[in-house]
Amino acid sequence: MDIADLGNILQLLEFHTGWPRNPSLDSLSRFISLLELVIPSEKPERVLDRILRSTAAENEAFSWTLSWVLCGYRPLTRRELSTAILSHQSNRQTGGGDSGGGLAPATLSRGSMEAASRRLESWLRVLADFSHDEITIRRDISSLLTVDTDTDKYLWNEVRRTAHQTIAEFCAAYLALPDTLEFLGSVLELYESRVREQLQSHSTTSVVPPITPDGQEIAFYAVQALPYHLRRCPASYNHSDAAFQFLLAASSSESSALWAKAHWAMSNPLSRTQYAPDSGLPVLFGLDMASYEDLKDEHEVKRAQCIVVAAGNGKLDVVSSYFNEITIPNITDSANILTASVQAGDEVTALRAARAMQSHPEWDQSKHLCPPFVLWAACWLNMPDLVEMLLSNGISPNGEPDAASPEPSPVTGGRLGSYASPLYMVSILGHTAIARILLARGARTDLLRAGRYGSFHAACHGGHSDMIREYVARDRSLLSVFQPNTGLYIAAVWGNIKAVETLLDLGAEVNGGQGGFDNEQPTWSPL
Repeated sequence: MDIADLGNILQLLEFHTGWPRNPSLDSLSRFISLLELVIPSEKPERVLDRILRSTAAENEAFSWTLSWVLCGYRPLTRRELSTAILSHQSNRQTGGGDSGGGLAPATLSRGSMEAASRRLESWLRVLADFSHDEITIRRDISSLLTVDTDTDKYLWNEVRRTAHQTIAEFCAAYLALPDTLEFLGSVLELYESRVREQLQSHSTTSVVPPITPDGQEIAFYAVQALPYHLRRCPASYNHSDAAFQFLLAASSSESSALWAKAHWAMSNPLSRTQYAPDSGLPVLFGLDMASYEDLKDEHEVKRAQCIVVAAGNGKLDVVSSYFNEITIPNITDSANILTASVQAGDEVTALRAARAMQSHPEWDQSKHLCPPFVLWAACWLNMPDLVEMLLSNGISPNGEPDAASPEPSPVTGGRLGSYASPLYMVSILGHTAIARILLARGARTDLLRAGRYGSFHAACHGGHSDMIREYVARDRSLLSVFQPNTGLYIAAVWGNIKAVETLLDLGAEVNGGQGGFDNEQPTWSPL
């Protein structure tokens, strides 16, 4: 036997039995019994498999528990996995499997949770690390979890083959429990209240962060992980099976609607749709677990929600099919598709939605304006065609209703940070084509960041020569404007040689006091 293999085998026996770290007659007896079964020619993988199979033979729930450790969406805490085990065992005792209706979270006692936690450590200590209150496979064990061979079949591979289906069905059943529904409902009520307040205030100062797991409630895991496990189920697992039925069947519509809203609330607020879906179908559709054909018999509202999700995932073919099929798309639906497409960085789909809005018989640009942030996003993502379309649809080139006087934009302190206007943004980024469009549409150059720094000077700071020419072609006075220094001074300070050459070619004054430190008179020359 290889010395390294012998060391690994002894370590496996030590972790499993606790000997000699936790010396007792029982741990010593178990250590000796297992050691006597080791064959000199055996590899550590075979010994690990034998240990796991012996545990599985003594504990009916072990293989089920192993599914979570091997194939979980993320590492679970002791409490989360203990809750799952107790719920599973309760359902098994009542003959219900994981079909719901068993042990609910509110009935879990402290004593039962502590006992379940001890069982977990007893079962899994050969395999898992329990530090930091997360159950993860130990690094030195990961290399032993190899694939099957012609002669060796391992328990972990048997478990993996059905693990995702096992976990998905448990998650669906757990989400249908009355106590789970009540818990999620109360959490969502508070969260939706915060979202409504943010929308009604039209505030740009913050984004409502998503709901995050607390390490206590397995319900949060079930909400987030159900789609993950469904996507990894065997190909034979389809919409007629239990977990899918929870999401799609009319009999569970209330439960699945709550799940869809919770899943939305736990998603990235910068990439999710603006409003939560009211059924599970849009979520499945966005994850490629439902097809366009599945929408044929659905209500128009639900279909539109699915198309918005498709747009947010960059599925141009699906959105095109929708627009080709719908003679006159709803203006609101088209606006939502436009917003989702921009979030996904898909200019082609966004343009299709914008044209659908503009061609609607009831279109009135004074009443049906897209949110200003769509213009900001299109500028950031360098979508000149979409910017042109948005401006022609009535959006202000300044990203907001024009102010009466050149005051700093309210957006300055918001989610767009230090950008005083869309023109200022593209001047920093060097998106010359968009700058040309904005200037042609009357974008103001006197909207200043922090009341001091203008968009022309931002272009000089960035060294964007082509953009500098666009500015000067429309307003030569910008060459001598102090905001708070001249453009030539800014370009010189930042070492933008090409920009300096361009400004001089355009006639910028080379001498005289053109800049200096903040809050001081501009006494320094560009040289």
